[in-house]
Amino acid sequence: MPDRIQLSRAKGWRMPPNTVKVDRTTKWGNPFSVESLPAHARTPADAFDQWIRSAAGATMAQQARVALRGKNLACWCKIGAACHADVLLRVANAPEPRFRS
Repeated sequence: MPDRIQLSRAKGWRMPPNTVKVDRTTKWGNPFSVESLPAHARTPADAFDQWIRSAAGATMAQQARVALRGKNLACWCKIGAACHADVLLRVANAPEPRFRS
């Protein structure tokens, strides 16, 4: 399973191979912030999780399955803290649905 990587500004730090940056400067960034949380969400990661599983987030979920499957994802959130990158990892690497014939 791919990992979440914490981005760093430390001198000499480089993003590991097979890693995609998913912070707010990219198309994969979380559109929810602490200031813009919907009433039903506890954290921005929770709001993102609910959104990406909805019809509104279906396009991003499908794009993530194609572009992010098998890749590490890098964000600024501390490892162990709730982060939308964890949601993207789960969505991108979920087993493909199997249809019975």
